[in-house]
Amino acid sequence: MTIYRKFIERKLHPWRNKKLYRPRKRRRRRINEDIVLPPADEDIVLADTVLPPGDEDIVLPPADEDIVLAPVVLAPASADIVLPPTTKEYRHIRLENGMEAILVSDPMATKAAASLSVRVGSYLDPVEFQGMAHFLEHMLFLGSKKFPGENQIFNFLAENGGSANASTVNMSTQYYLTVHPDSLREALDMFSQMFISPLLESKSVEKELDAVNAEFELNKDHDSWRLSQLMAHTARDGHPIHGFMIGSKTSLGKNMTDLRMETVKFFNKFYLGGLMKFSVTGKANLDVLESWVKLFFSDIKEGTTCVVPEFDASLPIWNPRSLYVLEAREYFQFLDVTWMIPSRFHSRSRRLEVYLVQLLGHVSKGSLSAFLKKQGLAFSVEATSGVFGDSVIGTDISVRVDLTRSGFEKKYEIVTYIYQYLKLLRDTPPEEWVIEEYQTTLRSQFDLFDSSDTAPEELVNSLSENMLHYEIRNVLSGHYGMNMEWKPEEIQEVMEQLTPINMRIDLKSRSFSLSTGCRIEPIYNSLYTEEEIPQEFLNQWENIQHVDDALHMPSKNRYTLSPPFLLRDVTFEGEDVSLIVDTPFMKMWHKHKKVLPVAKFCIFTKPMESGGDSFDRDLKSRLFVDLLEDELSEIIFLAKSAGMKIDLTSVSDNRLELGFHGSIQKLGLCVSQVWEKFFDFQPTVDRLEIIKEKMGENADEQQMERLSGYSLNDLQNYIRHKRSQIYLEGLYFGDILISEAKSISNFFKTPGIPSLPENLRDKEEEKKQFVAKPAQKVFYKNKINNIAKVSYHVGCQSDEVKDMAMLNLLISFIEDRVYYTLRTEERLGYSVCCVPNLTYAGVGFDIKVTSPAYSPDHLWKRIRNFVKRLGNWLVCLFNRNYSSCLLFNIIRDHLLSFTWSYT
Repeated sequence: MTIYRKFIERKLHPWRNKKLYRPRKRRRRRINEDIVLPPADEDIVLADTVLPPGDEDIVLPPADEDIVLAPVVLAPASADIVLPPTTKEYRHIRLENGMEAILVSDPMATKAAASLSVRVGSYLDPVEFQGMAHFLEHMLFLGSKKFPGENQIFNFLAENGGSANASTVNMSTQYYLTVHPDSLREALDMFSQMFISPLLESKSVEKELDAVNAEFELNKDHDSWRLSQLMAHTARDGHPIHGFMIGSKTSLGKNMTDLRMETVKFFNKFYLGGLMKFSVTGKANLDVLESWVKLFFSDIKEGTTCVVPEFDASLPIWNPRSLYVLEAREYFQFLDVTWMIPSRFHSRSRRLEVYLVQLLGHVSKGSLSAFLKKQGLAFSVEATSGVFGDSVIGTDISVRVDLTRSGFEKKYEIVTYIYQYLKLLRDTPPEEWVIEEYQTTLRSQFDLFDSSDTAPEELVNSLSENMLHYEIRNVLSGHYGMNMEWKPEEIQEVMEQLTPINMRIDLKSRSFSLSTGCRIEPIYNSLYTEEEIPQEFLNQWENIQHVDDALHMPSKNRYTLSPPFLLRDVTFEGEDVSLIVDTPFMKMWHKHKKVLPVAKFCIFTKPMESGGDSFDRDLKSRLFVDLLEDELSEIIFLAKSAGMKIDLTSVSDNRLELGFHGSIQKLGLCVSQVWEKFFDFQPTVDRLEIIKEKMGENADEQQMERLSGYSLNDLQNYIRHKRSQIYLEGLYFGDILISEAKSISNFFKTPGIPSLPENLRDKEEEKKQFVAKPAQKVFYKNKINNIAKVSYHVGCQSDEVKDMAMLNLLISFIEDRVYYTLRTEERLGYSVCCVPNLTYAGVGFDIKVTSPAYSPDHLWKRIRNFVKRLGNWLVCLFNRNYSSCLLFNIIRDHLLSFTWSYT
């Protein structure tokens, strides 16, 4: 298979790339694993005083207490929106009920989308009903007066090429849908009714409480969730962080009648037009879109203009003299140092804290990361801001250090080095080029916004959320730093606030011991200790006197782009892919299109001698790639900071894939420097041992035994062998001329390296004759759950785009029915998924369910029963609509005959 064909297939069928495929999820921060809901033992009869919303209007019970709200000044409705170069048309409107909307008309759209954000999140949960905002998010999808079917909106969207989802965060809740453009009007009607007359029925309360509880159970083994909740648990009493945002049966399920009444109360209090921001995109013109929005959304209850709650944001939030040590359930150990500084919510457009984030997370020579890696204390260092949302309660800045074994033993010394670097930054007057580089990258992304791969749902989600934070004029541009002013005095103010008094230190430890000081976080039952930081270190951090000579400011980024950033309007160079380089050493293809350039290369290297240990060869190949990525870390970081992307993947023992994505301005520079490193870098003993340790974090006993036995000489011989004979095949795609592609290809000409013989290059396997196979069952278990995965083989691989598109369509049909039947109706698990299964031998799909309550055998029977019922529907579908498609004929002839007869 040529690399061009592989590239096109991945572009046409993104589910082939596991990184691009996402099973249905309910919350933005949810981890993609599966878990289960046991069925209810009995029905709960609700009190007569609760009015069924299907028959009566929702009545707002009296509030126990009022939340103080402060008005936000809004831009006038006629404000012009700052736009990038675009073929789309934008319009801002405000309805009489206070809801604001941005309409986007795209006549070329193949998919429509809508998003609605509400200014209410987990910080506003009632104290007695933690998780209420998230629970209500679930409930609103379960029918309305006009469309009472519990799964009606999901069924309609699935039948019209779309889907729906939602997420709840600290200060907002967002809902969105996608649909075929021709069905957008009907979809908006259904969508609006969720916020006008939701049923919020008594019979649905317990079912969705099970769903929310299962989502909570799903996260128990994930350290990121456990650490987040530990930070909430140890925060100051009364602070908004000191809560539980997901919800569970314990926090929500004390009484079903009370829960429903509180849900109704919460909906009526906050789901008001003045607290809502809406965005929609489709191929209809702006006047039509406006008429639809006014027709369907004007009946949302009128409410207060957009508001920001006033919270007690005084600092510190945590005890700054404590080190919190969390028991790790996952592999890597890390050290987090977090500072919470006063809220910058009202100056969000400036976002000058990125100055510190850019420098603290830098990886070039002299940086904190390079220094700690050279000392053998860290695998990597990452700096972030806004983990808690750049919200009204404060702005967080955090440094995470992935620790080596040596680093774990020297945690306080690492914090000392962090404060040394901060002293270096304080003593160095803020340098404007740091912000200018950041702004340049954002400006290039803004100018190329219309040419990027931004999906319609990403566009409307961004617009509806940004309306909560920016004035309308900057709703699209504000996120790209268009209004960021150079304010060195503000940067200096932020740096002065990164002190031990505003600090929190968390350590995730695999060597956690059950000491006498061990405590239990009550939500996730996480084991942790709170240790007092030695006073000598606190004094040292308060008064850093010395900065190590190896630490210094980074140089300017050589990959930063120069304006103009727009794609070029050049003559189209042919309608099809063309072969531009064909030599014994390499074969390069080219396809011009007005999109950001992509360059993909497959590097075939000399395979190891036949008869060797394939396990050993593959492990050494992984070790080689990890060492190469470690060597390339500065190039990858600088390229990413400039808006470029570099990918390096080990496909097999003798094949590597190298990918580049970004502007043609710096594409050649990236390719040349990466290729130079590929041939010139030599691993050292120190880095080899560090990378072996990193790989060992997630290795089994056999891999650990092999890794520990590899010497530097072993790896050097392996690398020498890989470089001895090479063949390349590649594709240039996008805004790149043939002359430019040929020029970049010249970088690959390496004198003295013989070409790999054709018979040693990785060859595509022969197509296999399709043979129907029974369902393949795989059962396994993690610490909490039973997991059942059933694979259905439905056909052989096809080179026809139509056939592969039909398989993609089939899976999109199935996944919604899998989710609703096995998760919502039968309550087997919260995260139930259907994903493609694609190999050279054939194609099909996997159905996977994870459960803490049911045996694998029970899960298998329920999956098998579902597929049996699915078969009747598929027969009608295939015969009626897809009788001419080869792959669907294979599915009809084979899948339907064996899936339910297999035991």
